Amino acid sequence: MKILPQHLPNSGSASDLAEMRGVASDCLTVCLVTEGTYPHYKGGVSTWCDMLVRGLPEVRFVLMSLVADPSASPVFELPPNVVKLITVPLWGTGEVLELQRDLNVPAVIRRKRSATQKVIDEKFVLPSGVFWANCGVNPRNPR
Repeated sequence: MKILPQHLPNSGSASDLAEMRGVASDCLTVCLVTEGTYPHYKGGVSTWCDMLVRGLPEVRFVLMSLVADPSASPVFELPPNVVKLITVPLWGTGEVLELQRDLNVPAVIRRKRSATQKVIDEKFVLPSGVFWANCGVNPRNPR
């Protein structure tokens, strides 16, 4: 059944609307993916995300926040309906030469080029199954 705007109640809670649409809000979990915004940085998009999460208290949220700085900390206090925060740093803060001064530039390039696809997949690429599991979602049954 498609619900048209004229059939929606003028008042009522989001859970009433969810029930009309056939969604049991008590089991609804949303994975909200942000990049460079909520909940680690302030700004317009962050404010909008915070309003969205707080405006839907009956919905559970898993936040996946992509950040530039691996030491970034949340600047927003998360409401109780945020069940998990996954912070994903996109890169480190420095080059390997800053940490291993005994390597010269050619040695660094050699090491980067010698990394096998298997090592990259295992150590750096988040496999989709792990991603969805971290979000609390079963990809075969994504309620």
